[in-house]
Amino acid sequence: MSNDWEQLIEKSFESSQNNILNLLMETVREVMDEMGDSGVLLEQEGGRFSMSIAIPRLVPTEAWGDPGSQSRKEIQAVFNVFRRGNSVRERIEQINSFLSPTEALRKAPGGKINTLLRMMQVIEALQAAINDYSESSAGFVFEGLMAAITGGTQEAGRVGGTLPIEDFTTGGGENVSLKLLSPGTGIHGSFTNLIDYLFLRGDAGLPEIKYLVAYKAQDEGTVTKLAIYDFLITRDNIVDVMTVTKNGPNTFGNQAAAAKDHIQSWQDSPEWRLKMAEILGLTPGYDKKKGMFAKSLDDIGNRTDVQIEPGKDLATKKAKQYDTRTAGGALITLKQQTRTAGAAHARGEGPDFETWYAQNIDSDLLQMVGKTAKTGPKTRSYIKFFKDEFEKGSSLAESFFGEFDAREKFLINEGKASAGDGGAQWTISGTQLEKADDILRTSYYGELDLSQKNIDELSKIYIEKLGEDVRFILEATKQFTENIGEYFTSEDRSKAMSASDTAQERGREIVTKLAEQTEED
Repeated sequence: MSNDWEQLIEKSFESSQNNILNLLMETVREVMDEMGDSGVLLEQEGGRFSMSIAIPRLVPTEAWGDPGSQSRKEIQAVFNVFRRGNSVRERIEQINSFLSPTEALRKAPGGKINTLLRMMQVIEALQAAINDYSESSAGFVFEGLMAAITGGTQEAGRVGGTLPIEDFTTGGGENVSLKLLSPGTGIHGSFTNLIDYLFLRGDAGLPEIKYLVAYKAQDEGTVTKLAIYDFLITRDNIVDVMTVTKNGPNTFGNQAAAAKDHIQSWQDSPEWRLKMAEILGLTPGYDKKKGMFAKSLDDIGNRTDVQIEPGKDLATKKAKQYDTRTAGGALITLKQQTRTAGAAHARGEGPDFETWYAQNIDSDLLQMVGKTAKTGPKTRSYIKFFKDEFEKGSSLAESFFGEFDAREKFLINEGKASAGDGGAQWTISGTQLEKADDILRTSYYGELDLSQKNIDELSKIYIEKLGEDVRFILEATKQFTENIGEYFTSEDRSKAMSASDTAQERGREIVTKLAEQTEED
């Protein structure tokens, strides 16, 4: 569609195209492409730029955290608005600058139209991530959004043989653990996973992890502001952090001094790891069964799983788990069919068990449902298994099938829930972020004001800077795209033809307005 639109403009204005026309063409093309995307939000109440300006609204998803995903590729042009560095601080500072009415007034009128529109989309995606999802989902979506904003990757699965404590890695290589919290909620983490990250990740460990904390201010359930901090936990400060935040007794316990001394002499060697494992074995906070110091070192301190790199072991494991789930689902269906056959036999409408079994159960079917004994259908345990199900059907009550869906969901999902990390959980309060700022290296990024009052004020400023012609083009383009969609999808052809007429009218208006803009420039 965008190619046809471009040809139409070029045909009409071959002799008068200039820089401003090219800029407007690019804007229209991007708006048209994004308007047709499935990621368009429903009408929202509250302070969103799109309530005043006809910009495409994006639906943030966890998939945005994967640079290889189609969703991320589709919205990458929007996030190219960030031109400064790709650190968390630099990107948030740019967003904050856009959200400041004082800074907005300083921007040149009509300048960098694409930048204004894209930043509005980023702000709306941020609002959607923290407001349009359940509390449990919002954190994951927010992580994906922050990964996209910083040009990075959301983390999942094992990394370097350890469980990840980072939620995303920025384009600049910062590992970040993101916490989206109510202001009275403590910051939590696994002591065991933190130790493994700092000292064993990828064999040698990583020197530090950044925690990005966004405290939410809410008005009637809507997040209106975010107060953003960060702090660092490093190899050098971990013992002091646990001590000063009153996590010492539950983490290092009486081994704090020994751990601190040993960490000060850190080296990537089997001997150092073996001694660290010995110290951790005496602490109350490190998981002696699941921690990597407990299960991935041999007798002389070498890692036994160094070759297990990110994705390989996890992909194989998940593939096997998926096969198990599909076999389990097939077995559920077969059990239901067996009970149904038993019920039919009890009513005199079907064969007895021996006849039914001989006609319906064979080696291929048993393998499909995860039953793979060498002797196949003649195995006594299999015969008994299916006979029991057949006899259940003979006295089957109607209510049994009412329970089927719940039982099926349970069996299909059985085993997906992972066991807890084990060991101690550390907690740092907002007050401790302030009091221990020297040890935690706490930074305050300021406040992102997403309130309706602020967005309304900004909308007025940016409407003025976009100018009447650009706003007309945006609105006409939106109507143009919507009516094209109506033309192709409406079952009422008279309604479709009306939409076609409207789309053509909007198209002519856009071309005319582009011509006027070109002549003025």
